[in-house]
Amino acid sequence: MTVENSVDKFAFIGPASVGKTTMTGIFRNRFVGDPRVTIIDEGAEIFFNSHPDITGNFVDVQERLQDFVLAREKAVASQPQTRLIVSDRSVIDTIVYTQTYDNVENADRLLQRVKSWLPTYTSFILLSPSGVPDDPRPARLESKDERLAIYEKFGEFCEGNNLPYVDITGTIQERADTIHRVIFDRVADKTIFENPQNGFQAEQI
Repeated sequence: MTVENSVDKFAFIGPASVGKTTMTGIFRNRFVGDPRVTIIDEGAEIFFNSHPDITGNFVDVQERLQDFVLAREKAVASQPQTRLIVSDRSVIDTIVYTQTYDNVENADRLLQRVKSWLPTYTSFILLSPSGVPDDPRPARLESKDERLAIYEKFGEFCEGNNLPYVDITGTIQERADTIHRVIFDRVADKTIFENPQNGFQAEQI
C-alpha cells in the first residue's frame, strides 16, 4: 500500500459561490491542532496570485494550475502523520472548467494527465448552488445559469468516471452536519473523531 492510498481524502467541488471555502474553514476549525488532519486551501487563488502575469491559451494555463494543485496534494499525502485530507477544490476542477469554457478534447487531455491520481480520493463533496444567496463580490463572475451548468457538469463527470461523490444541499449548518457524517462514515481512522481537542466525540455524529 502506498502512502497516498493509506490517506483518506475528501475534496469540495462545484461552481463558485456555493460555500466551498466556508466549509473548508468550518472543518479547519473542527480539526485544528490535529497533526493527522490537513486542510488544503483553494489552489487556484494561490496560483493566480503567484502568477499575476501568466499568459497562454486556456488549456495550457489550466494544465499549469492542475500541476500546482496535484503537487500540493502529493506533498501533503506523503507526510507520514497524515491520515485525513480535506481540500477546497481538486485536480478535476480544471477538467470540468475546460469542458465548460474550452472544449471536450482539451478536457480529456487534462483528464489523462491525472487519471491515475483520481482513485486516491475517498469521496468528492459536490456543493449545490440551490438555496445559496448571490455573492456580490466582483470576483464572482459566474451567473446563476453558469453555476447550475457547472454544478451539473461536476456531477456528470463523477458519474461518467465512476468517482464517488455526495451531493450536498441545505443551509450552511445542514451542509456542515451532512459533510461531517460523510467523512465520519468513510474515514478509516475513526480515532480522529475521538480527539477531545477537536471539540466533538464520535457519539455526537
